[in-house]
Amino acid sequence: MTTPSSNTAPLVWRLVLIIVVTMTATTAYVVYRLADLPADSPLARMYRAEAEIHILAQAVRKYASDHGAYPPPGAGGLARALENAEAARDFFPEGQAVDPWGRPYGYTPHTHYADADGPVFRSNGDFAAPDAFQLFSLGESGAAGLEGEGAQEDVITSWEPNQPWRRIYHQRQQAYLDASE
Repeated sequence: MTTPSSNTAPLVWRLVLIIVVTMTATTAYVVYRLADLPADSPLARMYRAEAEIHILAQAVRKYASDHGAYPPPGAGGLARALENAEAARDFFPEGQAVDPWGRPYGYTPHTHYADADGPVFRSNGDFAAPDAFQLFSLGESGAAGLEGEGAQEDVITSWEPNQPWRRIYHQRQQAYLDASE
């Protein structure tokens, strides 16, 4: 009886990544077109950031699968993940992962939370995404908001399934529309 070659695993991951990236891009495009949002509107930027974070997270996971560890923290680590994930390169042709507000996406693997150069987020005193990585955009405000009222209210993350930032961007969208009338 023959067993599948271990060489098929990278091919399977590539196919999965291509499918996920294609579905994410298609979803983002459909949402953008259906909502007929101006590209600079708060909701359009939020949706774009969510889609790009999803693509980057897939690239980071693929890198970890291929190399046995997450890429190093920061923009350099994300660039390595993008180099490793051929399908994701189309979304970041410059090799730089920059959010819709022109700032680099934040990225820190769990192994570097204690010694991170940038913000590392906590939830109820524990690190958010304790066994994986934190991948995020600081959002429209550009502030990490690690403490105090309204902390992290417009930070868009890879680990928060409830997407609490959406309420803020819907409010900002309404203000944007009111101002353009």
